[in-house]
Amino acid sequence: MSEFNRSFFEKGNDIIPLFNEADANTDITGDWIKLRDYERVGVLLVKYGTEDVDDLGLQFLQGSTATGTGSKALSLPINAVVRYKTGTLTSQNTWTVFDVTAAIDGMAFGATVPTGFTRVVADVNTNALLLYAEFETSILDVGGEFDWFTAFIEADNVNNARLLSACAILQGNAYGQATPLTSIA
Repeated sequence: MSEFNRSFFEKGNDIIPLFNEADANTDITGDWIKLRDYERVGVLLVKYGTEDVDDLGLQFLQGSTATGTGSKALSLPINAVVRYKTGTLTSQNTWTVFDVTAAIDGMAFGATVPTGFTRVVADVNTNALLLYAEFETSILDVGGEFDWFTAFIEADNVNNARLLSACAILQGNAYGQATPLTSIA
């Protein structure tokens, strides 16, 4: 079958929610997924609505089990793909690109930057935000058996509720088929 006629799933892709409408009034750790069989992963973070953002950061974690045993930060390498849209999303026709010029352990998008994070988006205030980061799964510490992955929201200085959702877009499964193999524990 021609590559062009294969479906999203037949091309070896999958979409898995990490967290949905979670309240970032406190830290959020998403569900853990196994990346062993995929070449790339993209994470789409969504903040709709009118919640104000204070100090929030998105960090990726890697762990050695489905419960995140021994979890540690996964640094985005130089040239990783980070794009975002903010404002009235129906009027945003293009993505803004953030150039990763040095490895970063966490991405900030609030009024200030949590310790250890790098600002990738100016303060979004009450605007909607779509933030997409993509990287090759080869950056995982698979030699140390770290092949599980999740997204983590650092919620510093947050004084009211804000709902965030994130999903992982898995790409390049060596076993692509109409119904993908599960990456969930």
